[in-house]
Amino acid sequence: METEDKNISVDTEIKVVFTCCIKKCNKTGEVKTCCIDGCLKTIHPVCSDCLLTTFFDGLTKTNENEDIDFGHEDVICSKRCFTKLLKTKINPVVKKTSRFWGNDGPNDFISSMSILVNWMTSNQNYSKWRGGDKHSGTTKKTLASMISNLIFEQIGVERSAKHVQNKIECLEKDYRNASDWLNQTGAGLDSGLAKTHIQKICPLYYDLEPFMCDRASTTPLVSSGTAFEDSDDDSKSKVDDLSEISKVSNEKGE
Repeated sequence: METEDKNISVDTEIKVVFTCCIKKCNKTGEVKTCCIDGCLKTIHPVCSDCLLTTFFDGLTKTNENEDIDFGHEDVICSKRCFTKLLKTKINPVVKKTSRFWGNDGPNDFISSMSILVNWMTSNQNYSKWRGGDKHSGTTKKTLASMISNLIFEQIGVERSAKHVQNKIECLEKDYRNASDWLNQTGAGLDSGLAKTHIQKICPLYYDLEPFMCDRASTTPLVSSGTAFEDSDDDSKSKVDDLSEISKVSNEKGE
């Protein structure tokens, strides 16, 4: 008896069933994932609304939380997630990815750069940055962290302390380059062409000049030409001194 092999294909489909995280819930229908980052629990929208109402009604009302509105996207699964959601409602975090310091604010008048420059030009802050307040024990790292927090508080943009320190160093470098150009060319600050060129080298030169001009760290002590001239004078002086000593010795010997 001949037998015929038949290829039988069986299609199996694995279905993942999402259920409501409320243990005693016997509802059916669509469930949604909790809106809090990192929480993967699912819950019926009706159950979530019930939790929101219960937790919100149990709050001690303040000026910050009494007018909070919850939308359909605000899905929570527990008291912990409600607390996290509440914090974002009271203090909304504005996440921005712009790497440009001059246009990351809510309008043209405020940005990370304007906040930084305003800090540097106020209350002798730049002097403190350069070490003018040595007895306070405040380090650049501490001051940079303060500026970082100030930027976040005012426009909700995260700039690390390291980024703040790097930006100040860049401003100092731009200022030095502009000052070097002025010293080498002898151009006046009030010259129209000079202003244009200076602002190409250092766009914030005229904002930085009043408080950076008297800082030794941002103004070169000598130019390369002056350094060589001083070196030649020193050498000449030393030769003259040696000649004078030799002359006196010869006279004594005679």
